[in-house]
Amino acid sequence: MLGKSGHGLLLVQDAQSLANHYGGSLASVPLDWFHKWVTLGFSVVLLKNLWTCGGDKANRSNESCNAYVPKKSVGGSEGLAAFRQQANVLEILIVVDFCANHVGADHALTYLRPDWLIAVSDGATSSSDGWTVREIDTGEVWSLAWGKDPNFPPIPNTQQLNTTAPLLANYWGEALLRLSTLSDGVFCSHAMLSLPESIKKTWGDLADPGMGGARLKDSPWPAMLSSARDLNPHFIALAEVFWGLEWDLMEQGFNFCLDQRLMERVEKLDLQGIADHLGAGWEYSSRTIHRWPVEWNAPVESNSSSEWMRWLLFLMTPGLKWIDSGFFDQIFLKPTNQSLSGQFSVHDSLEWAKALENASGFQVLSHEGNSDSRQSGVVGFAWSFDQPEQTALELSKFLVVVVNNSDQMIYGNIFGDMHEPFQSQKLNLARKIVLTNSSQQKPDVEQFAIFPAKSCQIIRVGW
Repeated sequence: MLGKSGHGLLLVQDAQSLANHYGGSLASVPLDWFHKWVTLGFSVVLLKNLWTCGGDKANRSNESCNAYVPKKSVGGSEGLAAFRQQANVLEILIVVDFCANHVGADHALTYLRPDWLIAVSDGATSSSDGWTVREIDTGEVWSLAWGKDPNFPPIPNTQQLNTTAPLLANYWGEALLRLSTLSDGVFCSHAMLSLPESIKKTWGDLADPGMGGARLKDSPWPAMLSSARDLNPHFIALAEVFWGLEWDLMEQGFNFCLDQRLMERVEKLDLQGIADHLGAGWEYSSRTIHRWPVEWNAPVESNSSSEWMRWLLFLMTPGLKWIDSGFFDQIFLKPTNQSLSGQFSVHDSLEWAKALENASGFQVLSHEGNSDSRQSGVVGFAWSFDQPEQTALELSKFLVVVVNNSDQMIYGNIFGDMHEPFQSQKLNLARKIVLTNSSQQKPDVEQFAIFPAKSCQIIRVGW
Protein backbone atom coordinates (compact mmCIF):
# COMPACT_ATOMS: atom_id res chain seq x y z
CA MET A 1 0.00 0.00 0.00
CA LEU A 2 0.98 3.65 -0.16
CA GLY A 3 3.59 4.47 2.46
CA LYS A 4 3.36 7.29 4.98
CA SER A 5 5.24 9.56 2.57
CA GLY A 6 2.33 9.46 0.13
CA HIS A 7 4.84 8.52 -2.55
CA GLY A 8 3.95 5.69 -4.87
CA LEU A 9 3.68 4.52 -8.47
CA LEU A 10 0.28 4.41 -10.18
CA LEU A 11 -0.16 2.15 -13.20
CA VAL A 12 -2.80 3.13 -15.78
CA GLN A 13 -4.17 -0.01 -17.42
CA ASP A 14 -6.77 -0.45 -20.16
CA ALA A 15 -9.22 -2.97 -18.68
CA GLN A 16 -10.53 -4.18 -22.05
CA SER A 17 -7.05 -4.87 -23.47
CA LEU A 18 -6.05 -6.72 -20.31
CA ALA A 19 -9.22 -8.83 -20.28
CA ASN A 20 -8.81 -9.65 -23.99
CA HIS A 21 -5.24 -10.80 -23.38
CA TYR A 22 -6.36 -13.22 -20.68
CA GLY A 23 -9.38 -14.83 -22.28
CA GLY A 24 -12.05 -12.17 -21.98
CA SER A 25 -12.28 -11.52 -18.25
CA LEU A 26 -10.36 -9.62 -15.57
CA ALA A 27 -10.94 -12.64 -13.36
CA SER A 28 -8.48 -14.61 -15.53
CA VAL A 29 -5.54 -12.26 -14.98
CA PRO A 30 -2.92 -14.40 -13.23
CA LEU A 31 -1.17 -13.53 -9.99
CA ASP A 32 2.11 -13.25 -11.91
CA TRP A 33 0.79 -10.12 -13.62
CA PHE A 34 0.35 -8.43 -10.26
CA HIS A 35 3.73 -9.69 -9.01
CA LYS A 36 5.44 -8.02 -11.96
CA TRP A 37 4.08 -4.60 -11.04
CA VAL A 38 4.62 -5.01 -7.30
CA THR A 39 8.25 -5.88 -7.98
CA LEU A 40 8.61 -2.67 -9.99
CA GLY A 41 7.15 -0.67 -7.10
CA PHE A 42 3.56 -0.05 -8.19
CA SER A 43 0.97 0.18 -5.44
CA VAL A 44 -2.06 1.55 -7.34
CA VAL A 45 -3.74 0.41 -10.60
CA LEU A 46 -6.18 2.73 -12.37
CA LEU A 47 -8.47 0.82 -14.73
CA LYS A 48 -9.60 2.64 -17.86
CA ASN A 49 -12.20 1.52 -20.43
CA LEU A 50 -14.07 -0.42 -17.75
CA TRP A 51 -17.62 0.92 -17.75
CA THR A 52 -20.68 0.01 -19.80
CA CYS A 53 -21.44 2.19 -22.81
CA GLY A 54 -24.60 2.05 -24.89
CA GLY A 55 -25.12 0.78 -28.42
CA ASP A 56 -22.04 0.32 -30.59
CA LYS A 57 -19.96 2.81 -28.64
CA ALA A 58 -17.86 0.27 -26.74
CA ASN A 59 -14.66 2.24 -27.32
CA ARG A 60 -15.95 5.53 -26.00
CA SER A 61 -14.27 7.40 -23.21
CA ASN A 62 -14.86 6.43 -19.59
CA GLU A 63 -16.22 9.95 -19.28
CA SER A 64 -19.21 9.19 -21.51
CA CYS A 65 -20.37 5.87 -20.10
CA ASN A 66 -24.06 5.28 -19.54
CA ALA A 67 -23.68 3.34 -16.28
CA TYR A 68 -20.95 2.70 -13.70
CA VAL A 69 -21.25 -1.04 -14.24
CA PRO A 70 -18.27 -3.10 -15.46
CA LYS A 71 -18.74 -4.23 -19.04
CA LYS A 72 -19.58 -7.84 -19.76
CA SER A 73 -16.61 -7.91 -22.13
CA VAL A 74 -14.22 -7.51 -19.17
CA GLY A 75 -16.05 -10.06 -17.00
CA GLY A 76 -18.65 -7.80 -15.42
CA SER A 77 -18.79 -7.09 -11.71
CA GLU A 78 -17.60 -10.62 -10.91
CA GLY A 79 -14.50 -10.18 -13.06
CA LEU A 80 -13.65 -6.87 -11.40
CA ALA A 81 -14.22 -8.34 -7.92
CA ALA A 82 -11.86 -11.25 -8.62
CA PHE A 83 -9.25 -8.89 -10.09
CA ARG A 84 -9.42 -6.60 -7.06
CA GLN A 85 -9.19 -9.51 -4.64
CA GLN A 86 -5.94 -10.70 -6.20
CA ALA A 87 -4.57 -7.17 -6.21
CA ASN A 88 -5.40 -6.56 -2.57
CA VAL A 89 -3.60 -9.75 -1.54
CA LEU A 90 -0.42 -8.07 -2.81
CA GLU A 91 -1.44 -4.72 -1.28
CA ILE A 92 -2.26 -3.11 -4.62
CA LEU A 93 -5.16 -0.63 -4.64
CA ILE A 94 -7.64 -0.73 -7.54
CA VAL A 95 -8.93 2.68 -8.61
CA VAL A 96 -11.66 3.27 -11.21
CA ASP A 97 -12.76 6.22 -13.35
CA PHE A 98 -15.55 8.57 -12.31
CA CYS A 99 -16.84 11.83 -13.83
CA ALA A 100 -19.40 14.10 -12.16
CA ASN A 101 -19.29 16.84 -14.81
CA HIS A 102 -21.08 15.06 -17.64
CA VAL A 103 -22.59 11.71 -18.65
CA GLY A 104 -23.01 9.76 -21.86
CA ALA A 105 -25.70 10.99 -24.24
CA ASP A 106 -27.69 7.80 -23.58
CA HIS A 107 -27.38 7.95 -19.78
CA ALA A 108 -30.68 7.47 -17.94
CA LEU A 109 -30.42 10.94 -16.41
CA THR A 110 -30.81 12.46 -19.86
CA TYR A 111 -34.36 11.13 -19.99
CA LEU A 112 -35.36 10.92 -16.34
CA ARG A 113 -33.94 14.18 -14.97
CA PRO A 114 -33.24 16.66 -17.77
CA ASP A 115 -33.68 19.38 -15.14
CA TRP A 116 -30.33 18.23 -13.71
CA LEU A 117 -28.62 19.02 -17.01
CA ILE A 118 -27.66 22.27 -18.69
CA ALA A 119 -30.49 23.21 -21.03
CA VAL A 120 -30.50 26.06 -23.55
CA SER A 121 -33.21 28.16 -25.10
CA ASP A 122 -34.59 27.81 -28.62
CA GLY A 123 -32.31 28.61 -31.52
CA ALA A 124 -29.08 26.85 -30.50
CA THR A 125 -29.80 23.25 -31.34
CA SER A 126 -27.15 22.15 -33.84
CA SER A 127 -24.32 19.81 -32.92
CA SER A 128 -21.80 22.35 -34.21
CA ASP A 129 -22.93 24.67 -31.41
CA GLY A 130 -22.33 21.97 -28.84
CA TRP A 131 -26.00 21.26 -28.21
CA THR A 132 -28.24 18.29 -28.87
CA VAL A 133 -32.01 18.16 -29.02
CA ARG A 134 -33.53 15.56 -26.74
CA GLU A 135 -37.22 14.66 -26.74
CA ILE A 136 -38.37 13.42 -23.34
CA ASP A 137 -41.04 10.71 -22.91
CA THR A 138 -43.58 13.30 -21.78
CA GLY A 139 -43.33 14.87 -25.21
CA GLU A 140 -41.37 17.88 -23.96
CA VAL A 141 -38.35 18.87 -26.03
CA TRP A 142 -35.12 19.90 -24.30
CA SER A 143 -32.02 21.40 -25.91
CA LEU A 144 -29.21 19.91 -23.83
CA ALA A 145 -25.59 20.98 -23.88
CA TRP A 146 -22.67 18.69 -24.52
CA GLY A 147 -20.16 18.34 -21.69
CA LYS A 148 -17.60 21.13 -21.72
CA ASP A 149 -14.51 22.67 -20.16
CA PRO A 150 -14.59 26.45 -20.77
CA ASN A 151 -11.13 26.29 -22.38
CA PHE A 152 -11.92 23.48 -24.84
CA PRO A 153 -14.56 22.53 -27.43
CA PRO A 154 -17.61 20.52 -26.30
CA ILE A 155 -17.17 16.76 -25.81
CA PRO A 156 -19.28 14.79 -28.32
CA ASN A 157 -21.70 12.11 -27.12
CA THR A 158 -21.94 13.60 -23.65
CA GLN A 159 -24.47 15.72 -21.77
CA GLN A 160 -23.47 18.47 -19.37
CA LEU A 161 -24.69 18.11 -15.78
CA ASN A 162 -25.65 21.08 -13.65
CA THR A 163 -23.89 20.21 -10.40
CA THR A 164 -25.63 23.03 -8.58
CA ALA A 165 -28.75 20.81 -8.54
CA PRO A 166 -29.03 19.71 -4.85
CA LEU A 167 -30.45 16.26 -5.62
CA LEU A 168 -27.69 15.53 -8.13
CA ALA A 169 -25.11 15.56 -5.33
CA ASN A 170 -27.20 12.93 -3.51
CA TYR A 171 -27.41 10.86 -6.69
CA TRP A 172 -23.63 10.90 -7.18
CA GLY A 173 -23.11 10.21 -3.49
CA GLU A 174 -25.08 6.99 -3.89
CA ALA A 175 -23.07 6.13 -7.01
CA LEU A 176 -19.79 6.59 -5.14
CA LEU A 177 -21.18 4.47 -2.32
CA ARG A 178 -21.65 1.62 -4.81
CA LEU A 179 -18.18 2.18 -6.26
CA SER A 180 -16.69 1.89 -2.78
CA THR A 181 -17.83 -1.76 -2.78
CA LEU A 182 -16.34 -2.41 -6.24
CA SER A 183 -13.00 -0.65 -5.84
CA ASP A 184 -10.51 0.96 -3.46
CA GLY A 185 -10.95 4.44 -4.89
CA VAL A 186 -11.87 6.68 -7.81
CA PHE A 187 -10.05 8.98 -10.20
CA CYS A 188 -12.39 11.92 -10.81
CA SER A 189 -11.76 13.48 -14.20
CA HIS A 190 -12.61 17.18 -14.61
CA ALA A 191 -13.15 17.37 -10.84
CA MET A 192 -12.85 21.15 -10.68
CA LEU A 193 -15.65 21.58 -13.23
CA SER A 194 -18.19 20.34 -10.67
CA LEU A 195 -17.61 23.32 -8.38
CA PRO A 196 -20.48 25.86 -8.43
CA GLU A 197 -18.11 28.68 -9.38
CA SER A 198 -16.82 26.58 -12.30
CA ILE A 199 -20.34 25.88 -13.54
CA LYS A 200 -21.03 29.61 -13.43
CA LYS A 201 -17.74 30.35 -15.21
CA THR A 202 -18.45 27.84 -17.97
CA TRP A 203 -22.19 28.33 -18.49
CA GLY A 204 -23.11 31.70 -17.02
CA ASP A 205 -26.88 32.20 -16.79
CA LEU A 206 -27.52 28.88 -18.52
CA ALA A 207 -26.84 27.22 -15.16
CA ASP A 208 -29.90 28.95 -13.71
CA PRO A 209 -33.01 28.29 -15.85
CA GLY A 210 -35.17 25.21 -15.44
CA MET A 211 -33.89 24.24 -12.03
CA GLY A 212 -36.46 25.68 -9.67
CA GLY A 213 -35.91 25.91 -5.94
CA ALA A 214 -32.61 26.26 -4.13
CA ARG A 215 -29.24 25.72 -5.77
CA LEU A 216 -26.03 24.49 -4.22
CA LYS A 217 -23.69 27.32 -3.36
CA ASP A 218 -20.95 25.13 -1.93
CA SER A 219 -18.94 22.31 -3.48
CA PRO A 220 -20.78 18.97 -3.72
CA TRP A 221 -17.56 16.97 -3.25
CA PRO A 222 -17.35 16.77 0.59
CA ALA A 223 -20.81 15.21 0.91
CA MET A 224 -20.34 12.96 -2.13
CA LEU A 225 -17.02 11.55 -0.93
CA SER A 226 -18.30 11.20 2.62
CA SER A 227 -20.94 8.77 1.37
CA ALA A 228 -18.30 6.41 0.01
CA ARG A 229 -16.17 6.62 3.16
CA ASP A 230 -19.13 5.83 5.40
CA LEU A 231 -18.96 2.33 3.97
CA ASN A 232 -15.27 2.12 3.11
CA PRO A 233 -13.16 4.39 5.38
CA HIS A 234 -10.03 3.62 3.33
CA PHE A 235 -11.61 4.70 0.03
CA ILE A 236 -9.21 7.07 -1.76
CA ALA A 237 -10.18 9.86 -4.14
CA LEU A 238 -7.89 11.21 -6.87
CA ALA A 239 -8.77 14.35 -8.81
CA GLU A 240 -7.91 15.82 -12.20
CA VAL A 241 -7.56 19.53 -11.39
CA PHE A 242 -6.43 22.68 -13.16
CA TRP A 243 -6.73 26.46 -12.61
CA GLY A 244 -4.74 26.38 -9.36
CA LEU A 245 -7.58 24.65 -7.47
CA GLU A 246 -5.54 21.66 -6.30
CA TRP A 247 -5.38 22.68 -2.65
CA ASP A 248 -9.07 23.63 -2.62
CA LEU A 249 -10.04 20.10 -3.65
CA MET A 250 -7.60 18.53 -1.21
CA GLU A 251 -9.39 20.42 1.55
CA GLN A 252 -12.71 19.11 0.23
CA GLY A 253 -11.71 15.49 0.68
CA PHE A 254 -9.46 14.42 -2.19
CA ASN A 255 -6.41 12.41 -1.14
CA PHE A 256 -4.38 13.30 -4.25
CA CYS A 257 -4.73 15.93 -6.97
CA LEU A 258 -3.09 16.15 -10.38
CA ASP A 259 -0.30 18.75 -10.35
CA GLN A 260 0.35 19.70 -13.95
CA ARG A 261 2.48 22.72 -13.09
CA LEU A 262 5.44 20.72 -11.82
CA MET A 263 5.43 18.54 -14.93
CA GLU A 264 5.50 21.66 -17.10
CA ARG A 265 8.59 22.84 -15.20
CA VAL A 266 10.19 19.40 -15.50
CA GLU A 267 9.51 19.44 -19.26
CA LYS A 268 11.40 22.74 -19.57
CA LEU A 269 14.02 21.63 -17.01
CA ASP A 270 13.27 24.88 -15.20
CA LEU A 271 15.32 24.00 -12.14
CA GLN A 272 14.65 27.22 -10.29
CA GLY A 273 10.93 26.74 -10.83
CA ILE A 274 11.22 23.12 -9.68
CA ALA A 275 13.05 24.17 -6.51
CA ASP A 276 10.40 26.80 -5.77
CA HIS A 277 7.62 24.28 -6.43
CA LEU A 278 9.16 21.65 -4.16
CA GLY A 279 9.40 24.22 -1.41
CA ALA A 280 5.60 24.21 -1.01
CA GLY A 281 4.13 22.87 2.20
CA TRP A 282 4.45 19.14 2.71
CA GLU A 283 0.69 18.72 3.13
CA TYR A 284 0.41 19.81 -0.49
CA SER A 285 3.51 18.22 -2.06
CA SER A 286 2.88 14.75 -0.65
CA ARG A 287 -0.67 14.70 -2.04
CA THR A 288 0.04 15.54 -5.65
CA ILE A 289 -0.14 13.34 -8.75
CA HIS A 290 2.40 13.68 -11.55
CA ARG A 291 1.58 12.17 -14.93
CA TRP A 292 4.38 11.07 -17.25
CA PRO A 293 3.24 12.65 -20.55
CA VAL A 294 2.80 10.26 -23.45
CA GLU A 295 4.65 12.65 -25.75
CA TRP A 296 7.84 12.52 -23.67
CA ASN A 297 10.48 10.03 -24.73
CA ALA A 298 11.39 7.18 -22.45
CA PRO A 299 14.97 7.64 -21.21
CA VAL A 300 16.10 4.45 -22.93
CA GLU A 301 14.66 5.58 -26.25
CA SER A 302 16.73 8.74 -26.50
CA ASN A 303 19.51 7.80 -24.05
CA SER A 304 20.03 11.54 -23.54
CA SER A 305 20.98 13.31 -20.34
CA SER A 306 17.95 15.61 -20.55
CA GLU A 307 15.52 12.67 -20.71
CA TRP A 308 17.18 11.05 -17.72
CA MET A 309 16.95 14.32 -15.80
CA ARG A 310 13.22 14.50 -16.52
CA TRP A 311 12.71 10.86 -15.64
CA LEU A 312 14.52 11.10 -12.31
CA LEU A 313 12.91 14.42 -11.39
CA PHE A 314 9.57 12.82 -12.17
CA LEU A 315 10.23 9.70 -10.10
CA MET A 316 12.07 11.15 -7.13
CA THR A 317 9.97 14.21 -6.26
CA PRO A 318 7.09 13.85 -3.75
CA GLY A 319 3.70 12.60 -4.89
CA LEU A 320 1.95 9.78 -6.71
CA LYS A 321 3.51 8.93 -10.10
CA TRP A 322 1.08 8.19 -12.94
CA ILE A 323 2.58 5.94 -15.65
CA ASP A 324 0.77 4.23 -18.51
CA SER A 325 1.39 0.49 -18.84
CA GLY A 326 2.23 1.01 -22.50
CA PHE A 327 5.24 3.09 -21.46
CA PHE A 328 6.77 0.03 -19.80
CA ASP A 329 5.89 -2.20 -22.69
CA GLN A 330 8.05 0.11 -24.82
CA ILE A 331 10.92 -0.03 -22.35
CA PHE A 332 10.99 -3.70 -21.50
CA LEU A 333 10.52 -4.92 -25.05
CA LYS A 334 13.64 -3.02 -26.08
CA PRO A 335 17.24 -4.31 -25.92
CA THR A 336 18.80 -4.59 -22.48
CA ASN A 337 20.89 -1.43 -22.86
CA GLN A 338 18.84 0.64 -20.41
CA SER A 339 21.47 2.88 -18.91
CA LEU A 340 23.12 6.18 -19.66
CA SER A 341 26.90 5.80 -19.67
CA GLY A 342 26.52 3.01 -17.11
CA GLN A 343 25.19 5.51 -14.58
CA PHE A 344 21.47 4.77 -14.24
CA SER A 345 19.02 2.13 -15.37
CA VAL A 346 15.25 2.15 -15.39
CA HIS A 347 15.26 -0.75 -12.92
CA ASP A 348 17.62 1.06 -10.55
CA SER A 349 15.57 4.24 -10.62
CA LEU A 350 12.37 2.29 -9.93
CA GLU A 351 14.05 0.66 -6.95
CA TRP A 352 14.91 4.09 -5.56
CA ALA A 353 11.38 5.32 -6.16
CA LYS A 354 9.96 2.24 -4.44
CA ALA A 355 12.11 2.94 -1.37
CA LEU A 356 10.56 6.40 -1.01
CA GLU A 357 7.32 4.87 0.28
CA ASN A 358 9.19 4.41 3.57
CA ALA A 359 10.77 7.87 3.68
CA SER A 360 10.25 9.99 6.78
CA GLY A 361 11.18 13.46 5.50
CA PHE A 362 11.89 15.57 2.44
CA GLN A 363 13.71 18.85 1.85
CA VAL A 364 15.05 21.03 -0.93
CA LEU A 365 18.80 21.54 -0.57
CA SER A 366 20.91 24.66 -0.91
CA HIS A 367 24.24 24.92 -2.72
CA GLU A 368 27.51 26.63 -1.89
CA GLY A 369 30.33 26.45 -4.35
CA ASN A 370 31.76 27.91 -7.52
CA SER A 371 28.46 29.52 -8.61
CA ASP A 372 24.98 30.22 -7.30
CA SER A 373 22.70 27.20 -7.79
CA ARG A 374 19.73 29.26 -8.96
CA GLN A 375 21.76 30.86 -11.72
CA SER A 376 23.84 27.84 -12.67
CA GLY A 377 21.00 25.38 -13.27
CA VAL A 378 21.34 23.15 -10.21
CA VAL A 379 18.61 21.73 -8.02
CA GLY A 380 19.10 19.32 -5.13
CA PHE A 381 16.73 17.65 -2.72
CA ALA A 382 16.96 14.89 -0.14
CA TRP A 383 14.72 12.23 1.36
CA SER A 384 15.43 11.12 4.90
CA PHE A 385 14.70 7.72 6.42
CA ASP A 386 14.07 6.97 10.08
CA GLN A 387 16.30 4.47 11.85
CA PRO A 388 14.45 3.94 15.16
CA GLU A 389 17.16 1.63 16.48
CA GLN A 390 19.78 4.36 16.11
CA THR A 391 20.01 7.56 18.12
CA ALA A 392 23.14 9.18 16.69
CA LEU A 393 22.22 11.85 14.14
CA GLU A 394 25.20 11.02 11.99
CA LEU A 395 23.75 7.56 11.36
CA SER A 396 20.59 8.92 9.72
CA LYS A 397 20.02 7.84 6.13
CA PHE A 398 19.42 10.14 3.18
CA LEU A 399 18.77 9.66 -0.51
CA VAL A 400 19.98 12.80 -2.28
CA VAL A 401 19.18 13.86 -5.85
CA VAL A 402 21.24 16.59 -7.52
CA VAL A 403 20.58 17.76 -11.08
CA ASN A 404 23.09 19.99 -12.87
CA ASN A 405 21.59 21.17 -16.15
CA SER A 406 24.28 23.78 -16.77
CA ASP A 407 27.18 23.54 -19.21
CA GLN A 408 29.78 23.77 -16.47
CA MET A 409 31.03 21.52 -13.70
CA ILE A 410 29.59 22.48 -10.32
CA TYR A 411 31.39 21.79 -7.06
CA GLY A 412 30.86 22.71 -3.45
CA ASN A 413 28.51 21.71 -0.63
CA ILE A 414 24.90 20.70 -0.99
CA PHE A 415 23.22 21.10 2.35
CA GLY A 416 19.99 21.70 4.20
CA ASP A 417 18.33 21.70 7.60
CA MET A 418 15.87 18.87 8.01
CA HIS A 419 12.39 20.03 8.89
CA GLU A 420 9.43 17.92 10.02
CA PRO A 421 6.99 17.27 7.19
CA PHE A 422 5.40 14.34 9.01
CA GLN A 423 3.65 14.72 12.34
CA SER A 424 5.23 11.49 13.51
CA GLN A 425 8.69 12.66 12.50
CA LYS A 426 10.68 13.98 15.48
CA LEU A 427 14.11 14.11 13.89
CA ASN A 428 15.39 17.62 13.26
CA LEU A 429 18.84 17.92 11.76
CA ALA A 430 20.43 21.34 12.05
CA ARG A 431 23.59 20.39 10.25
CA LYS A 432 25.00 20.33 6.77
CA ILE A 433 24.77 17.30 4.57
CA VAL A 434 28.22 17.27 3.00
CA LEU A 435 28.53 15.09 -0.08
CA THR A 436 31.92 13.86 -1.17
CA ASN A 437 33.23 12.81 -4.51
CA SER A 438 34.33 9.22 -3.86
CA SER A 439 36.78 9.26 -6.77
CA GLN A 440 38.66 12.22 -5.32
CA GLN A 441 41.26 11.18 -2.75
CA LYS A 442 43.02 14.47 -1.94
CA PRO A 443 42.23 15.64 1.61
CA ASP A 444 41.95 19.30 0.61
CA VAL A 445 39.01 18.61 -1.73
CA GLU A 446 37.43 15.78 0.23
CA GLN A 447 34.70 18.06 1.55
CA PHE A 448 33.41 18.97 -1.89
CA ALA A 449 30.84 17.31 -4.09
CA ILE A 450 31.55 17.54 -7.82
CA PHE A 451 28.68 17.48 -10.31
CA PRO A 452 29.58 17.19 -14.00
CA ALA A 453 27.82 19.39 -16.53
CA LYS A 454 24.47 18.06 -17.80
CA SER A 455 24.30 15.35 -15.16
CA CYS A 456 21.94 13.92 -12.59
CA GLN A 457 23.36 12.34 -9.46
CA ILE A 458 21.74 9.99 -6.94
CA ILE A 459 23.77 9.82 -3.74
CA ARG A 460 23.18 7.63 -0.70
CA VAL A 461 24.27 9.17 2.58
CA GLY A 462 24.57 6.98 5.68
CA TRP A 463 23.56 3.75 3.94
